[in-house]
Amino acid sequence: MVNKSWTDNEILGIIHSDAPEHIIREAWDVLVLKYQDQLEEYAFELWGGDDFAVSDTLDRALVTARMWIEASDEIDAVNGNLHQWLRSILRGQFREQSGKEDMARTYPRRFLQEDDDWMEDEFAAFEIEVSS
Repeated sequence: MVNKSWTDNEILGIIHSDAPEHIIREAWDVLVLKYQDQLEEYAFELWGGDDFAVSDTLDRALVTARMWIEASDEIDAVNGNLHQWLRSILRGQFREQSGKEDMARTYPRRFLQEDDDWMEDEFAAFEIEVSS
């Protein structure tokens, strides 16, 4: 029903309409497919070839974009250029994620894995000091 040749505004109109959920999902999928290759290429440039980071950043950027689009009846942020708007969200997501990676390398103890038991070590050291 939704066609890739439709304008972004036509597709956004369906997303904001009272259409059945499966039509809205189809419209979103068409919108993503329309720009996915270009956005993936841009993410690849930003990450310098890290496939996992590219995929993760692109997924997060698209989720963010969808939340913005669904939350706003008048998506003025697009200003007629959805592609640029999506690129800016992707760039912001890259900056956020690359900053976290830099911080994790600089301060590895602050970015613990779920299975780290650092609290147990801290409590054990505290108990030893108190009981001495």
